[in-house]
Amino acid sequence: AALWSKDFGNVFGVGHPAVFDDKVYVQQCDHTPGTFLWSFTASNGNLVFSQPFGAQWETYWAPIVVGGTVFGNGGYYGGLYGWNATTGGESFFNNSLEQYDEWSPAYADGAVYTFVAGNLRAHDPVTGVIQWTKAVTWNWAGWSMATTPVLSGTHAFVVAPPALHAVELSTHL
Repeated sequence: AALWSKDFGNVFGVGHPAVFDDKVYVQQCDHTPGTFLWSFTASNGNLVFSQPFGAQWETYWAPIVVGGTVFGNGGYYGGLYGWNATTGGESFFNNSLEQYDEWSPAYADGAVYTFVAGNLRAHDPVTGVIQWTKAVTWNWAGWSMATTPVLSGTHAFVVAPPALHAVELSTHL
């Protein structure tokens, strides 16, 4: 039997969850103004917060939680959000990423990484500002990325169909 459940109703979509420190975080999309970042207590399903954010008709992969911040895809025309993991308050929104769905950010060594439209980017985790960008060969195949950067500590690995690319994080090569 299920311990608890949350019915989001008749919405466009509910993304993959992320869990950190007895909290579950999930993005639910139903166009602006019906899109929210939700947080529930993992052990009992009690609502912690629901924070609205801008979106069109996105399919969300899991956000990530690092320390006190939740990072995830969003924005009416694409972008990266940072939200306070305790209150849901918006910490930042970087609207300079292209509008694609089905991607998750990654985190390593003090940076948040995104891979959208063939661009691997490192972001400041406090402000969301892009620190550097590395473009890789990428073939457009629709408005869904269906990938996320994977980090080894020294390298980022990204799939840009039909290829797997490795980027050295220290040199961006």
